[in-house]
Amino acid sequence: MNGPGSPARPGRHGASSRQDITDPATGGSRLLSSRCATCILRRGDLMHLGGAYLKQIISQALPDSYVVCHDTLTYGDHPGYGPAICRGFFEAYAGQSTALILLQAFRRLIEVPPPGVAGPPGQAVAGQGRAPGADRAAGPRGDTGEEPAPGAGDCGSG
Repeated sequence: MNGPGSPARPGRHGASSRQDITDPATGGSRLLSSRCATCILRRGDLMHLGGAYLKQIISQALPDSYVVCHDTLTYGDHPGYGPAICRGFFEAYAGQSTALILLQAFRRLIEVPPPGVAGPPGQAVAGQGRAPGADRAAGPRGDTGEEPAPGAGDCGSG
């Protein structure tokens, strides 16, 4: 779900316990340039997680880590694509995550398109990343204007 060393999704054959978001070409940390089509933080619960489980995922990541996009997990639909930070999580919680605050401060985030946008699954995108927001106008909170799923912002860490 989140940063290096986090537990793999139970019950998935071949699931790795580590989801390394490091871009092999740049050494930066991969961040999706936009939300995937079924982002867990889109309205409508497109992944059928339920509000309680979504809150659990977010509260496990905060305040120190991040959520890796489900579409980029090494045991998911695009295993060769490479893990990347969930754009929905980044937009909603970047200011509450120590890891994301530091990655931004040290300019270590490299944006990559969501799987399927870049081409066929497994297509190499290493080194094609760019600094976050390089070609996009951000709103007053630094987001792109899409609201998080209802209740997603209620996951304070204490």
